[in-house]
Amino acid sequence: MSHAGPRSMCTRIAVELVGLHGLIGDFRASAVPVYFGSGCFWGRQHDFVEDFERAVLRRADGDVTTVGGYAGSASAGADGTVCYENPANHSVYADLGHAEVVQVDVPLNAAFAAFDLFYRSFIQLDAGIWAREDFFDIGPAYRAMVGLPGGLQRGALELLAALHSANLHNMTLREGRGSDEDTLGKNLVFVMDSNQFGFHQAELCLQFRNNQTGTYPASYHALKPTLEAEGRLRHTGCPGNYVCNSTLAPPPTMVVLQI
Repeated sequence: MSHAGPRSMCTRIAVELVGLHGLIGDFRASAVPVYFGSGCFWGRQHDFVEDFERAVLRRADGDVTTVGGYAGSASAGADGTVCYENPANHSVYADLGHAEVVQVDVPLNAAFAAFDLFYRSFIQLDAGIWAREDFFDIGPAYRAMVGLPGGLQRGALELLAALHSANLHNMTLREGRGSDEDTLGKNLVFVMDSNQFGFHQAELCLQFRNNQTGTYPASYHALKPTLEAEGRLRHTGCPGNYVCNSTLAPPPTMVVLQI
């Protein structure tokens, strides 16, 4: 299903607001990592790269920060990993109480544009009921949430103001307790304290992929090696999963001594 209309309107409004206030410049100086969850993270990763980081912030490829991953629980596997579903059943994110999210470095002076994009990703299921676009993905692993340092109680005032003012669907904002329920059909978004419920990067081979509802250009897929080179993406130590099998770090380079 296409969101070209709402997203383009969101981008246009955000760019006009940013330009009006003279905010285009060094967005990295006061940026705060915020994570956003609303269904499968492939769609949200593309949205935040194209309609926020590139369109609003004018970030170059080497400055893109949107990374797919898991959050919403204080639990991790015995080795500290949080992984996608895999044949070894190793540290599976949903079993640990996490959901799929993307984390983005959000400048405080562009927070409204980020939250506006997040809320506009929801579709209307019924009168007054808004939900993730991939409503066919069932379960708390796809619940709606945002995570910011301090959460609802102690978050930065700029982030909290944007969180509330951008809420065009009047969705209920509830403090997340960790391993929370699914939000589908409840017009609900959990707000997490990311200091308590941190972000875990997803496997390399799951980054910058096509969404279930569409395909993306090569320039978008090329961001994966770029972010690897910049150190923003790393091998997670998770085993190969049911989507891809290139998640393990390569073996150390063998050095052959000449005698």
